[in-house]
Amino acid sequence: LLLEDGMTVMQAIAAAGGWVKQDAAPARTLLWRQQGGEPTVIAVDALALVRGGENVEDIPLMAGDIIYVPGKRAIDTADLTRIIMSLASVLRLVY
Repeated sequence: LLLEDGMTVMQAIAAAGGWVKQDAAPARTLLWRQQGGEPTVIAVDALALVRGGENVEDIPLMAGDIIYVPGKRAIDTADLTRIIMSLASVLRLVY
């Protein structure tokens, strides 16, 4: 999915078709971002965003961001970070 400048987490999720699986857990959405050469994982309550919850920010995306909407029986943040770091290492070797 190619993102446009200024796109937010919810706009990207919508552009990707939203979460269609019954076992999706949008309240536990994660945004993975490289900041200062270090990986950062930001919790995003996408369900609260859809419902118009107060004090919930629809974060603007940056180049290289990865959004993960887990299933109800999903991996935790530490596991996701390890998977993404491994993938990033492979991509660096290939490209």
